Amino acid sequence: MQEPILTIDVTLDESFSVTGAKQTVNMVTFHGSAQSDLFDGVILPGGVDTQHHPQGGAGRLSARYMLDGKDLCGEPCRIFVDNTAHTGDGPMTTH
Repeated sequence: MQEPILTIDVTLDESFSVTGAKQTVNMVTFHGSAQSDLFDGVILPGGVDTQHHPQGGAGRLSARYMLDGKDLCGEPCRIFVDNTAHTGDGPMTTH
């Protein structure tokens, strides 16, 4: 098994939901931190996981956030994360 490049620890903050005639949408805000040999930092305010759950269909998730920290040389840097996933009958896959 390959070692992870970056480990991100996430703590959920708040959850908001709206249900319409065709789907439910949830938005979950979060904060956290990230550690590795290459980067050490925190999730900037504003991280959110948006979850679309259409009636009778596959859902989709999208978590977008930025990490602020230092690289392996101790220099300040930021990383943008856009993690998407699709749900259905099979295993969930992320991109």
